[in-house]
Amino acid sequence: MHQLVFIHGPGAGGNSVSWHEQIKHFPGALAPDMPGNPEGSTCHSIAGCVHWLRGWLWAQGKKRDLVLVGYTLGSCIAMEYALTYPEEVSGIVLSTISVKPRPVARPNHLDRCLAAAAGQPGIMEEWVQFQRNALRAAPPEVTERLMVEHLKVGPAAQYRSLRLLFSFDGTGRVDKIVPKVMLIRGEADPFNPPDGEGELHAMIPGSRLERLADGGHFPISENYEKSNALIADFVSGLGPSSAHKPVDAFAR
Repeated sequence: MHQLVFIHGPGAGGNSVSWHEQIKHFPGALAPDMPGNPEGSTCHSIAGCVHWLRGWLWAQGKKRDLVLVGYTLGSCIAMEYALTYPEEVSGIVLSTISVKPRPVARPNHLDRCLAAAAGQPGIMEEWVQFQRNALRAAPPEVTERLMVEHLKVGPAAQYRSLRLLFSFDGTGRVDKIVPKVMLIRGEADPFNPPDGEGELHAMIPGSRLERLADGGHFPISENYEKSNALIADFVSGLGPSSAHKPVDAFAR
């Protein structure tokens, strides 16, 4: 049986609650709180995130047939995991992703994260409003649930995660991804980012691209009914898990 694993990023709550509707919809699905959100220390690199996640999964006996689903930083982690340990991953689902490093992406927001974390007057309110704006494609009840989590996680953790996100570089490597890939793009993203999903689709042979006209910056969490149906269809197309594959008597 394929094991769904949902990996959050710095937005949409900034922790595993991002995937509330997915955990409810897919029995047995997993969604960890990545280190530093807010408990523990943030990993220093995407590779470090993969190392932590792999240890977390292996501790639960989840070593194969993984289907990794992420947005933003979670997408970067899923992609790096698939590149590093392709034998453990059956498929990856990515959204709100860029293959190129973005060291200066939204520098004002990085500055405001630090200012909000330092308690600078008025900036925390601006930071909160920024999160609400990022979630404006979500149903009101989803927005409120995730805003509660944003206040728990806080702007300092978001700053650290954004620095990791903006450093990701998959250029020259993504065409080597072995597991199957589905890309989900929210066409109504309020930040109007470059079409990173379309770019990746052109680079990864056999990848699948789904465009949600009413999807925002976090289409899987926001437009969860459509996204859950797409994920279920993607998983069903992966074929049998390793537990049901015939054993090759000559395999080493």
